[in-house]
Amino acid sequence: EGVRKADGRFFFLKEQRAKIEGKEIEVVIADTEKLFVMKPYWAVTGHSMHNPGDVMIGRRVAEFLGMMPGQKFSLIWGGKPLPLQIRGVIDSGDED
Repeated sequence: EGVRKADGRFFFLKEQRAKIEGKEIEVVIADTEKLFVMKPYWAVTGHSMHNPGDVMIGRRVAEFLGMMPGQKFSLIWGGKPLPLQIRGVIDSGDED
């Protein structure tokens, strides 16, 4: 699964529908280090990810759900709750 760059590396790993607080969202799992190299103009509010369960979310999703860096929540993924913490909010300048 994923999108492969010309050099053969993956930068997009998986996309799936999930729920947060009963609201359905699109979740994209990606290698953020590679994405930020390709998209250096993306602005991040908050901190980088260091621990399992740390995530970054798009600005529009954060606004839609009323979430911010530091907030903990459960993502319903494949019917099971997955405890996560928002470390940063990404503003891509486009739809997030």
